Amino acid sequence: INYEKGLIDAHTRLVIYYIRKGDFDSAGKYINKIFAAANKKEFNPFTNKAYIFLGEVHRLNGRFDSAKVYYNKVVDLATEQNDLKDLSVAYANIGTVFMLQNDYIKATELFKKAISVAETISDHNRITLCNLRLADMARIQGKTKESVELYNHAINSAQKLGDKSLLASCYDNIGDSYKDIGNYPLALSYFQNSNKIAKEIGEKNREASSLNSIAQVYYLMNDSRRSLETNLLAEKMAREVGNKGLFSFIIANIAEIYKLNKNYEKALAYLHEADSVSVALDDKLTLMLVYLNQADIYKLQKKYDKALGILDICYKIACELNHPNSIASSLYTKASIFSERNETQKAIEYYERALKIATEGDDLDNVKQISEDLFHIYENKKDFGKALTMHKLFVQIKDSLNSETQIKKFAAVEYQAKEDKLKTEHLAKERTHAAEQKEKELEIANQKILRNAFIAGFVLIGLLAFIIFRSLQRSRKAKQIIELQKTEVEHQKEIIEEKQTEIIDSIMYARRIQRALITPERYIESSLNKLVSDRDKNENKKN
Repeated sequence: INYEKGLIDAHTRLVIYYIRKGDFDSAGKYINKIFAAANKKEFNPFTNKAYIFLGEVHRLNGRFDSAKVYYNKVVDLATEQNDLKDLSVAYANIGTVFMLQNDYIKATELFKKAISVAETISDHNRITLCNLRLADMARIQGKTKESVELYNHAINSAQKLGDKSLLASCYDNIGDSYKDIGNYPLALSYFQNSNKIAKEIGEKNREASSLNSIAQVYYLMNDSRRSLETNLLAEKMAREVGNKGLFSFIIANIAEIYKLNKNYEKALAYLHEADSVSVALDDKLTLMLVYLNQADIYKLQKKYDKALGILDICYKIACELNHPNSIASSLYTKASIFSERNETQKAIEYYERALKIATEGDDLDNVKQISEDLFHIYENKKDFGKALTMHKLFVQIKDSLNSETQIKKFAAVEYQAKEDKLKTEHLAKERTHAAEQKEKELEIANQKILRNAFIAGFVLIGLLAFIIFRSLQRSRKAKQIIELQKTEVEHQKEIIEEKQTEIIDSIMYARRIQRALITPERYIESSLNKLVSDRDKNENKKN
């Protein structure tokens, strides 16, 4: 029917659908259609949406600089059009890219810009999402207390907005916070809440994602059986909805569990599938995880050449993405292989490189493992000075990690108490709200009864007035009819009287004529009497 606006709306929804599925080629096809339609003047604002979608595709593929280019185009266009909604979205998306690049200062600045614009147009949804990202950064930087407070604030906002999808996202993020500080039971409860909401609103992608988070918590709790069971459910759901990005990440996690259980055959089968999907999606972050696990398994199987070949690819991708932890991990794994092959000099070279990067990146787990391995190598080489240095570093990092673990435990207890307090306050608020709601409902019911009574009264008065008016109308009409009938009767009476007079006059006239023509009765009577008398006389004579 040539309804172009309807087509653009449909294309927009398809883009969102394919981006969520991780099918970026199909998403790109419909983005191009939006661009084509947006060339017409009346559809120019849709250009912003198309650039936002292009930015999303590049961001999800790890091409952050390209993503920023498209988002900045939206900033320019939205500023020119005074489209504050798209401007707020663009600022928030650029902030997300800077956050992913670990530039938290610029990210914070942009999220605050997005919030400022969103407040101008009362876009509470965007404000809540930006606060979520600020909470994410606080969590990443180890500011757990700040992140939990921000997440709880976002939860309250989502509840007020009645946005269940946003509420589920809040639960996922606060679950990650508690997972980071080692409070696994509380993390689990938040992920389960998110999963429950996802089921209620039919968001299969979120349901699969929350299942994956639950599985990760079980894994950290050393419950590999439940972790595997939950991940397999998540895998099935991600496969059903066609979310390839999430699917590849889940099967990589499943492979990790099988590796832990020394079922290398199954682990490699899952990793090969994850490899294929990640390559197809150009998902380099997941691909690094896959390659590191594959190399680790080949190392455990003593297939050193295969492991080294994969680690070279992994190192290249990690450098491309500027991912220090993965660079250090790939170098460390290579060093451990050379160590096992008794290629000591090569091992030391790679260990030292890995240690430098891990130290710069504050990657304490890798620093601990590398320093321990180097201690043993230098000790075997009788290089006791370097061995002692490595041993001191190892003990220092170990103590630091133990201290961090203790801090996490204390933090977990502290936040558990805080959480209980918040729950109690929330429960009290809910009860107060329920009481107020009940009172309000009662007041509304009373007002409704009163209103209905007034309405009924007015209806009855109106009906009575109508009946009286109708009766008056009928009475007036009847009176008019009677008046007319009376007038008619009088008229008829006059006519009859007139006719009667005419008839009487005619009769009297006829009588006068009759009397004139007929002999008078006394004359006739006199004549008869005379005839009778004459007859009697004649008879007497005869006798």
